[in-house]
Amino acid sequence: MKGFSTIEIITSTLIIFSLILIAFYYYWYNIEYARMVSFIQNVRFLKIASEKYYLDKNNYPNSIVDLLSDPYRDYLPKSLATTFMYSPWNTQIMLENVNYENRSVLFLYLEYSLKKRDYIPYFIRQKIMKEIYFFDYYRSNGSEYMIFVISFVWR
Repeated sequence: MKGFSTIEIITSTLIIFSLILIAFYYYWYNIEYARMVSFIQNVRFLKIASEKYYLDKNNYPNSIVDLLSDPYRDYLPKSLATTFMYSPWNTQIMLENVNYENRSVLFLYLEYSLKKRDYIPYFIRQKIMKEIYFFDYYRSNGSEYMIFVISFVWR
């Protein structure tokens, strides 16, 4: 008889399928990791621009739109200036300036899920929390946010 048996065909098909699954997992992991690195780098640029804003106006910006004005846009990457209202996962990002009695704190809100649907994978959230100073969680209208401290000043 010429050809392969059914067992040989099924076995080779399963091996190829498992290799494809492993390759897909590493491809997906690397895409998520690249998004995370891009986000962290953009937050660092945002911190630099907000510090320059604070030096000029003695107060942190109330939103990202304040940083898009002319002198501060130079500290932001060209691609960041128009698209940083959303993270690489297409979730919302907000800045909030909070003034306590003797300090001023700039918080960054990163939306990570909406109505129990996760946008940002858990392992990526954990790595972001290690890279940027994590402060707390916040829930509003079905959305869940992670709060990070971008910058603070004692007055």
